[in-house]
Amino acid sequence: MAFTLGNLENGLLACLCAMLAAEGRPVCVCHFYAGDTRPPADRCQSNNIGGNGQAWLRRDVSVLRTSNTLPTFGGGTCSSGSWQTTIELGIYRCISAVPGEKGQAPTPEQYLDDRTMFNADKQTLYQVLCCDAWDDPTLQVSVVNASIDPIGPSGACGGSVLQITVEGDPTDTDGAAQELLMTVTGDPADPTGMTALAAWTVQGPFVSGPAGAEEDTTSQWFR
Repeated sequence: MAFTLGNLENGLLACLCAMLAAEGRPVCVCHFYAGDTRPPADRCQSNNIGGNGQAWLRRDVSVLRTSNTLPTFGGGTCSSGSWQTTIELGIYRCISAVPGEKGQAPTPEQYLDDRTMFNADKQTLYQVLCCDAWDDPTLQVSVVNASIDPIGPSGACGGSVLQITVEGDPTDTDGAAQELLMTVTGDPADPTGMTALAAWTVQGPFVSGPAGAEEDTTSQWFR
């Protein structure tokens, strides 16, 4: 069973939040976010167990890198390259360097406290690339590059975001994927031998197919 990108994301978010807790800097909530931009910093608060802010994971853009060495029938690109996908993991925190009730500027000590917290979070984000989720032998992606950028401050929130670009299969079927096996035979009705019959057989759980299809095998003619 292939270790899918969704499995990897589950493991990375769990690893990040576990490391933050073990280091004494837990967040109030860990969550996934499916938007086309980073999630709003709407949970920058502390709780009674010492948590501060939120940690999140978002899958960003996927880009197909085509290859001229893997041709397909009809010159299509379905199997002639690999996908590069960017995964974001971010940490939002309450910041202390905010103006006072009467507009007083933050103190140097408040700026120093925020710097210390953000640098510690960045060190934890670096360690995400060492999480056990990368060690599964069936993982079908490899890391292309990674970067860490600051976020904010915005209002009373700030933080850091790790972007990891991986290359490989972006599917998320968690073992339920169908495997298509193709066999090609000559058309017995064509004595020239120029027509082939391709039969596609679905192995394993059926996931999708033509509308109204009830069989797990289909055939098509092509020249």
